[in-house]
Amino acid sequence: MSDTRSTWEDRSAAYGDQLTGVLFRGLSASANGAIDQWHSWLIATRLAPGLAPGAQVLDVGCGYGRNSRILLKARPDVQVVGMDLSSNYCRLYQDAGGRCVCADMAQMPFPTARFDGLMAITSLMYAGHQAATVLAEMHRITKPGALMLLVDPGDEINRLIARLRGGRAATPTGGSGFAREGYVGLIDKAGFEVLHKGGNSWLSALLLVPGFATGERPWMQSLLQATSRRDCQEAGYAAHALHRWVIARRR
Repeated sequence: MSDTRSTWEDRSAAYGDQLTGVLFRGLSASANGAIDQWHSWLIATRLAPGLAPGAQVLDVGCGYGRNSRILLKARPDVQVVGMDLSSNYCRLYQDAGGRCVCADMAQMPFPTARFDGLMAITSLMYAGHQAATVLAEMHRITKPGALMLLVDPGDEINRLIARLRGGRAATPTGGSGFAREGYVGLIDKAGFEVLHKGGNSWLSALLLVPGFATGERPWMQSLLQATSRRDCQEAGYAAHALHRWVIARRR
């Protein structure tokens, strides 16, 4: 874990409050911006409306606070606590006025049944063989009926990218993806009822087109944003998606 922490400390120091630090280092600012736009839509339309008034919410792997800000904008009545492995990111989160705890996902320093809601956006992917342990911790610290939003990479598209590039299956940011059925199965087994699920299959397909993952031309940026908006309305839980999402309720 010390190596993982050191990696994230270096990364947060290098990128600060830039999307490159918390999303894909191999993608352009426009491509990461389109992904961030989609994440923001998920928070505002899939998680925020289902939270109880005054809900206490934990942002797992909060980074510098981009997702907490979206949730608070959509639901100013809720209270959000950030948690990250990197002390640099925790400092940035706190500098922006939020409360943040520096901790490991597998050992969360919170009492049982502390939170009414939880979001972990591209965080569980870094748990590796401890994914079930992390989900068990999420179950422990949330109240019965708590709502949870998870977003993580799809393993299938990572394998496809690896074949196209002649290399091994790996996400551009490190960590690991989850298979389509394995993801929901893991969440269900941890004691959460999966209510809704989806992915960003349209944007994922566009990013496979040569030039779109790294290009910064204005027309590319416009098409990336338009395709991300299409994922907000039409994309289902597809076999090939760079990111998949699940809304689940704690049993």
